[in-house]
Amino acid sequence: MIKLPLFQSCRLNFAKRAVILTAACGSILALPSRAETETWDISGNGTWDTSTANWSASSGSTWVDATSPPNDAVFGTGTAGTITIASYNASTAAWANAGQGGPSVDSIDFNQAGYTIGSSTGNGTIYLGAGTNNPGAGGAAIYIANTITTGAITINSNLVETALSSFLFSNRNLTSDTGGGSGFTLTDNGTINTGGFATNIAAGQSSYIFNGVISGSGAVSIFTDTSFPPTQLNALNTFTGAMTIN
Repeated sequence: MIKLPLFQSCRLNFAKRAVILTAACGSILALPSRAETETWDISGNGTWDTSTANWSASSGSTWVDATSPPNDAVFGTGTAGTITIASYNASTAAWANAGQGGPSVDSIDFNQAGYTIGSSTGNGTIYLGAGTNNPGAGGAAIYIANTITTGAITINSNLVETALSSFLFSNRNLTSDTGGGSGFTLTDNGTINTGGFATNIAAGQSSYIFNGVISGSGAVSIFTDTSFPPTQLNALNTFTGAMTIN
């Protein structure tokens, strides 16, 4: 079952499964670059920028913001906390494009609960692009580890899809759609711009709550287990694609 606002402006296509509610230089050829995995390496609260040594990666201890391809961000070492997205600054938070209000990522992996991304609703914008580390056909943008069965994760930052992924939210193993256990809750308070891409959300047995507006021309599909808490879309969403419940 799914909770929708009274005037939800999208049409519902109910599938068979019930649900609530993706240069060459001379003769030398340049090889394509690969996305890098960067792991949040501090306990408790911290700031996501491009100058603070909060990360662990082969390239160093600061976040490298790239777009071709973007890198992967992993959270789950030490004590979870609140991650503040820094405003653009050429010296301390040099996001890939000066107009951006936050980092570009291939994916965000959560290996434990307790994290809050964005110190307040609308703190920063995270740009989700297609890199090279995503598993499966197109991969997914935000993963909830299968080992997370209780607790909560909150995303206050706005999300913008800049490339097609199989899932916007899912668990790391794309062969199932558990996306965490029945005692786990994911709350998204920021806005989501589908960017015209089809957006799939694999809620599975977990409780997924979306309080921000979902916009864009992409279709939205939600996969969940109706024996568990419903996925909630609590805003007056403006996306113009179809909504499918699987």
